[in-house]
Amino acid sequence: MRVLFLLFACFCLRLPAEIIAGRYIVQLSQAPLAVTAKASGARSAEMRSRAAAIRAEHNTLRSLLRSRSASVGGEVDTVLNALFVETSDASQLSTLPGVVRVVPVRLFRATLDHLIPLLKIPDAWEKVGGINQAGVGMKIGIIDTGIDNFHAGFADPDLAIPEGFPKLSSEDNRKYTNNKVIVARSYDGSTAEDRFGHGTGVAMAAAGVMHLGARGNMSGVAPKAWLGNYRASEKDQGTFPEDYVIEALDDAVKDGMDVVNLSLGAPGIEGYADDVFNEAISNAIQAGVIVVGAVGNSGPELATVSDVGSHPDVIVVGASANDRIPASPAVVISPSTSLTATPASNSVDADAIEGSVADVSAIDGTGTACEPLPADSLAGKIALIERGDCFFSGKFANAAAAGAIAAVVFNNQSDPARVGMDVESETLKGVMISRADGFTLQDALAETPDLKVTLVFSLNQRVDPNVITQYSSKGPSPDLLVKPDLVAVGDMITALNGTEEDDPGTSLYVYEEGTSLASPLVAGAAAVVKSARPDLTVAQYRSLLINTASAFPEGDTPPGVMQSGAGRLNLSAAVSSTIALSPTSVSFGELLKQPEIVREVTLTNLGQAADIFHLSLKNSSDRGPVLSDTEIVLEAGASRTIKLTWNDPAPPAGAYQGFVEITSDAGASARLPYWLAVRDTVPRQIALLQPPEKGDAGASKTFLMRVLDQSGLALLEPAPSVTAASGGGSVIGVKLLGEPYTGVYRVQVRLGDAAGENVFQIQAGDVTSEVRIEGSAN
Repeated sequence: MRVLFLLFACFCLRLPAEIIAGRYIVQLSQAPLAVTAKASGARSAEMRSRAAAIRAEHNTLRSLLRSRSASVGGEVDTVLNALFVETSDASQLSTLPGVVRVVPVRLFRATLDHLIPLLKIPDAWEKVGGINQAGVGMKIGIIDTGIDNFHAGFADPDLAIPEGFPKLSSEDNRKYTNNKVIVARSYDGSTAEDRFGHGTGVAMAAAGVMHLGARGNMSGVAPKAWLGNYRASEKDQGTFPEDYVIEALDDAVKDGMDVVNLSLGAPGIEGYADDVFNEAISNAIQAGVIVVGAVGNSGPELATVSDVGSHPDVIVVGASANDRIPASPAVVISPSTSLTATPASNSVDADAIEGSVADVSAIDGTGTACEPLPADSLAGKIALIERGDCFFSGKFANAAAAGAIAAVVFNNQSDPARVGMDVESETLKGVMISRADGFTLQDALAETPDLKVTLVFSLNQRVDPNVITQYSSKGPSPDLLVKPDLVAVGDMITALNGTEEDDPGTSLYVYEEGTSLASPLVAGAAAVVKSARPDLTVAQYRSLLINTASAFPEGDTPPGVMQSGAGRLNLSAAVSSTIALSPTSVSFGELLKQPEIVREVTLTNLGQAADIFHLSLKNSSDRGPVLSDTEIVLEAGASRTIKLTWNDPAPPAGAYQGFVEITSDAGASARLPYWLAVRDTVPRQIALLQPPEKGDAGASKTFLMRVLDQSGLALLEPAPSVTAASGGGSVIGVKLLGEPYTGVYRVQVRLGDAAGENVFQIQAGDVTSEVRIEGSAN
């Protein structure tokens, strides 16, 4: 079967605020290999023939580009058939033979514990045979800033490297692989090393191994899955050129990744069908890859999803709150002086200990407590010990034997400030402080020989986890789809932050938050489900993860479906559910006085026996759709289409939403969110789409925005006004963009000539918002 493309070339404009000058994606006419494989049933002879034809097409175009002083920075043939071209004259590209589309390269940005039980992950581990079976045999591609494979979170000598791996973009990247990280590719001529930290934290959330971190034991969701490191970022930056990301996605498909995580994106300002990047994602999914992406960090307003978050077949993840926030473990010297501390492995959330300090250096001459100390030399004291020369457990054992009531260990290195201390079976409580703080404590002890301090160990302050974070982007998408699909914990996560540059054996940790970290939790969950249930389709895995999500408790203001999708990830339910739905949510879109809107949903019985399924509606108001069926009997593997009909032609303005709730006699359950909007004429929100945070003083800057009604629909009137409120800047212009950028305004401003903060105020009707841009000296 031959797949046909339209044979005309388009030079597609993109907004200047998000493009990289002089770099273009040149898409060619022949179908990429992912599409060919689907059409031909992946027959090897046909695939070889198509691959050869694409190579010939690329070689011909390369020659033509060289003759026009243009260079090719990369190429792909699987998720797209395209070359990535650098030229100062883009007008020549669309006229070349075989070219169907030319678009400027955009710059994507990163959408940057106890959460494990909150998401029912240990229950799922138990169902699949234990933590050592979680994700076994699966490969998760992390397209990000790299992975620090030297970190303890990626050390698993029991994993065997699969045949044909490691996969490398250059021999220099071999050292960035191990038994766990089996791919190391980079796209900018540098290595796959993570010099920014974002990708390392993302990879840990997805598939890091169980190990002792700075805040206790920690693990990723799929600790037995392999990881692919696809560093698509600019060196030392959290920004991602679009061509690098497409190359990485192309390689991930070729390398056989089962799951790919995309914790990156650009503002979602156009429908997914108009976007070349989303076309590449569609082809990756068609090739059998489960793609998981972050919804973005542009909340709390509606209609702020990223471009990745706009794709109907990506599992799009928002961020919910954790059930605790970090308190401040510390060594308290006085009410006004405390030293930040990290509790030892046996001391997390221990009761505070007060006592006088004794410097071990005055006893053993070294301060390290690596040798037995005289009996009672630390009786009733808090021992001050220097890190180094022996294990932490030995130091604590010797201090305890000398009568100490607790221990404070100060670092023997300046960076990082503190590390996790595994004291094994020792019972003496203690903390670690930085080297500088160790000297501060010694100085205080020299001034006050009987210095008393209080050790505070608490890490956690309990908070309500049943809320969506402020920053998590909200739907609807530009195509008015329900997004995100579900949420996972993205708030106050203990994340990996690489290793010490001079000591790769010392692992670093940091608290992070963002949909960047919620997304890989779901990517890891996808690996666990696919490993446990290997014979399903991508669409069925997607439904198992989305439609089994846990409902948020009913309260005064429970999150709507455009905030939370189907609910919060419940991996335990996803591993065992027998209900698959397609699509995973229903959007009726905007009601435009139609007498009736009908949406169809297919329900499939994934169980091994016949089952009876019961369907009901849970509406958020007294209005809602009508179900065609309330009870369905399905044989094992069978499917049935049900209809959801909206036949109320004139409800008041607002959003109408709820769930189709499905239960089965065999004990499975699922939730299908639905949504409909009736337009309001009154502005309720102003959605800012990744506005710039800084720029050179006197420079012009551009940002994008929408004016929204209460449902998240874009309003064109009244037009917004923008004024310079402070900082000496000025407004150059406000322009409403045409299709396909529905309801998007482009605002151009000039920063004041002096360094400092510039504030621009936006008003639409009675709604106001501000953009703050820091002007820096040239």
